[in-house]
Amino acid sequence: MSTKELAMESIRDLPEDASWEQIEERIHFLAAIEAAREDVKSEKVMPHSEVADFFKPQNETEYLLHSSANATRLAQGIGEL
Repeated sequence: MSTKELAMESIRDLPEDASWEQIEERIHFLAAIEAAREDVKSEKVMPHSEVADFFKPQNETEYLLHSSANATRLAQGIGEL
């Protein structure tokens, strides 16, 4: 399916009273998905395990700071561990 056909089909699926903003959001969403697919095809992505390792605390100080930040977020009801 061509990009134009995909866009038109997606717009057709929106409610009859869809606003210009909703149409624009749908087109941007589809474009972002296509860009992400191209990144995967060209291997411009990093596996989740590598990302997790990248952000893993490297020493006790980083661990304590990370743990403290998570404890604060949990106490405020923001997110989870």
